[in-house]
Amino acid sequence: EIALAKKNAAGDAVFITPLRFDFGAPFNRVVPKERVELPINVALSGEDSVLIDQGVIDYRGQSVLAVTRYIEGLDWGLVVKIDRDEALAPIGVLLSSYLIVSIFSTLLLIFFTYLAVNSFSRPITQLTSVAIAIEKGDFSKRAKVPSRDEVGKLAQAFNHMAEKLKESYESLEKRVHERTEELKKFKLAAEFSMDGVVITNKNFEFTYINPAMEKMSGRRFSEVKGKRATDFLKSEKDTETFINNVVQTVLRGQPFVSDEAILTTNDLPIRLAVYPIIQEGKPLFFVALAQDISRYKAVDRAKSEFVSLASHQLKTPLSMVNWYSEMLLDERGNELTEKQKRYIEKIYKGGKYMTALVNSLLNVSRVEMQLSEVDYKCLDLVEILRVEIGHFKFLIEKKQITLELNVEPPRIFITANENLTSIVFHNLISNAIKYTSKGGQVNVSVCHKDGFLELRFEDNGCGIPADQHDQIFTKLFRASNVKGQSVEGAGLGLYIVKTIMDNFGCDIWFESELGVGTTFIIRAPGHYVVDPPSD
Repeated sequence: EIALAKKNAAGDAVFITPLRFDFGAPFNRVVPKERVELPINVALSGEDSVLIDQGVIDYRGQSVLAVTRYIEGLDWGLVVKIDRDEALAPIGVLLSSYLIVSIFSTLLLIFFTYLAVNSFSRPITQLTSVAIAIEKGDFSKRAKVPSRDEVGKLAQAFNHMAEKLKESYESLEKRVHERTEELKKFKLAAEFSMDGVVITNKNFEFTYINPAMEKMSGRRFSEVKGKRATDFLKSEKDTETFINNVVQTVLRGQPFVSDEAILTTNDLPIRLAVYPIIQEGKPLFFVALAQDISRYKAVDRAKSEFVSLASHQLKTPLSMVNWYSEMLLDERGNELTEKQKRYIEKIYKGGKYMTALVNSLLNVSRVEMQLSEVDYKCLDLVEILRVEIGHFKFLIEKKQITLELNVEPPRIFITANENLTSIVFHNLISNAIKYTSKGGQVNVSVCHKDGFLELRFEDNGCGIPADQHDQIFTKLFRASNVKGQSVEGAGLGLYIVKTIMDNFGCDIWFESELGVGTTFIIRAPGHYVVDPPSD
């Protein structure tokens, strides 16, 4: 009987081949390691022995003659045995022949087993050594397995994988190098930038500020690291609304730019621009640029103060010119020649135009310097609209314009500054009437929409050229298609309207088509609407 066995985890011998007297033995029959006298345990102990003593027994307890062999490479034990009774039969020659054949067979089996194991384990060992080399970063190693069996195919696949890994690693290394160089350039640019550069994580916590920002804020990076950047900002107006606007805008993936920001550390006014860095549709971190605009603010204020002073100085002599011109036309009209009348009428019209221009300049300077009354009170919105429409009654009748006022609900009360509100309505109604042709239509409407108060000033006048839409709210701008018309204007009205609306926190925009008409829309937050005052 020939038996092959190996040790299990407990150290017991487990047969791995069928036995002569037990065909179900493979991986089922176990010989305890304590039975060291049994041939199979002798073989697994590493001894090559010939066991012919009287006391030698096998797994069945039968007295046997046995030869053991330990297969070192596989940690297997080989036993060739025969029952003593069977071996010592009367035919001695047969016994001798049988033993010789058995021993020879055992040696052949061991030899072929060794060849089979070696042919299978050698490529596996080679693959293992190549894998270890690749793990250590040597992507040049390749497995050399010439066979075309499954192991050869495995080696080919392994070599292909190693080649791809090498290409990927080289590509990644190149990209890392390029990105590192880009980051170095960015860091140098940020370090030497005159403007403040701030980087925060997605929770708006500081992860970097450049030296310019440290100087601007009076805080070193070590003092603010990990703190929320929004805690260091406030606004000239409503800080809470301003911060919410910043956060909501950039979380939507849109940049935010404003000149209203102020640093809380030293009350320094800054121009703030915040840009979200998006990855897979979500903000990964935020980059902010801050520019000190305190000098610009001072220059703008000085300019506005100069305009205000100059306008006030001009207002008195202009009033005298208008008064004397009007008196000459009214009281001495019959004593003047037609030529003199024409001259005085031109003086009077010019004086009126200059007076209107001076008033516009005064309004601009008051708004820019915030010198207008800042008190807010409950106002009847419809009444203010009717008063302002009434100022243009003569012009409406002269141009035969149909003007409709539609308000839903019929009476709406708001909390606002009366003077600034009147200026806004006056300019929008004035433009609608001035730029509408004779016999045209002007509609003014007010309604509640999506939680906002919406006002629309619509005309069917000359419209605004599409290529000039972005300039309409700038100072001293007039559209090219109205400059040749006999329509007076200084190009300040819509600038004043936009400035006031921004100050109120309201949105204003327009829709226009050349030759069809223009509609200006104001959208005010719902909190401006209040209950009517009690009588």
